[in-house]
Amino acid sequence: MTPTHLHLLINHVPLFGSVIAVVLLAWALVARSRDLTRAGLLLTVVCGVAAFLADQTGDRTKDQLEQLPWFTEDLVEEHEEAAEKTLIILGLAGAVALVGLIRMRGGRTVRLESGLALALVTFGGMAAAWTALEGGKIRHEEVRPGFVFPAAHDD
Repeated sequence: MTPTHLHLLINHVPLFGSVIAVVLLAWALVARSRDLTRAGLLLTVVCGVAAFLADQTGDRTKDQLEQLPWFTEDLVEEHEEAAEKTLIILGLAGAVALVGLIRMRGGRTVRLESGLALALVTFGGMAAAWTALEGGKIRHEEVRPGFVFPAAHDD
């Protein structure tokens, strides 16, 4: 498996995991469920770690792709800038969630940590979606602004 394969596999975790974490944490806050809180916080930590791993595999992926004829530096730079913001937000969300998980082990209530993690993972999920779109533009011209699909031919 190449760094590019790993990058493409890992980068889906922050994107889809953050959506699930938002649902779990919101539900946990409404239901006041420790189990849902624990699950949501744990998934938020996983999203933060996955964002870090996606960032780490991104540089090696770029090194592999630079030699290909369709490689466009500007598109990769846009993706990298979006990814940096996502990493920061999901890294903070993961850190807050980890604090919450540690405090839960002591039997404490973690509504503040859960609410803060919920807010951060929500923004992190939106940032991950933006990062995914920017990454998609690298290989998929159909998601680039101004692209027009060719007219269909009726045969």
